[in-house]
Amino acid sequence: MKFVVLTNHRSGSSFFMRCLNSHPDIEARQEDLRLKSTRNSKFLDELYSGKNNFGFKCMYSHINDDVIDYFKNNDIKIIQLIRRDMLETVLWYNDNFDNVKGGLGVPIELPEEKVKVRKQRVLTKLNKLKQNIDKYKLMADFVVYYEDDLTGGKNAQEFYNKVTEFKLCEFIGVAPRTLKDIETHQQKDTRPPSSEIISNYNSLIHMIRNYGGYIETFYE
Repeated sequence: MKFVVLTNHRSGSSFFMRCLNSHPDIEARQEDLRLKSTRNSKFLDELYSGKNNFGFKCMYSHINDDVIDYFKNNDIKIIQLIRRDMLETVLWYNDNFDNVKGGLGVPIELPEEKVKVRKQRVLTKLNKLKQNIDKYKLMADFVVYYEDDLTGGKNAQEFYNKVTEFKLCEFIGVAPRTLKDIETHQQKDTRPPSSEIISNYNSLIHMIRNYGGYIETFYE
């Protein structure tokens, strides 16, 4: 079977792909569509050619209509990885903050004082993320949740939910076995909880609650 894992940054996707890749009959790659020049049928034909039980992860931001049409027309099964804690996913972008420089993620060396988040920008990104999750969930053939299936809310080294693990192997068409992270890697999220580093965190939560109730999905 040929598949693709659709997800968003900061959703546990690297860990998930390493778990899939630990199975001897599965080849799971990382972000093959990172470059715009790869988002076309010619590249995808070459990528999938002659392979079975093969797939890669694709971020929502890397998808276009041609890519979606290719998946549909070539029977590429869609596995969607969802992190329920959308807020933590969104808060990882530095452009949400005042006076914080750098690329993706709050720097490891945080300023001595708390940082202030741009609340409206966070809300806009939450809306976009929720729209993508809902849109692609309608297309998904199999859905995996980061908290429920991968980690159980803890730092895990192997697939947490054994029922989902079994069903996922069955779905891909391989013999069930333990899916685990077989690589030594640096933990990405080494920063303190957002509530400890954001000065206006409580007002952010209040704003989100009043707007759309996203918080209730992971902070009840």
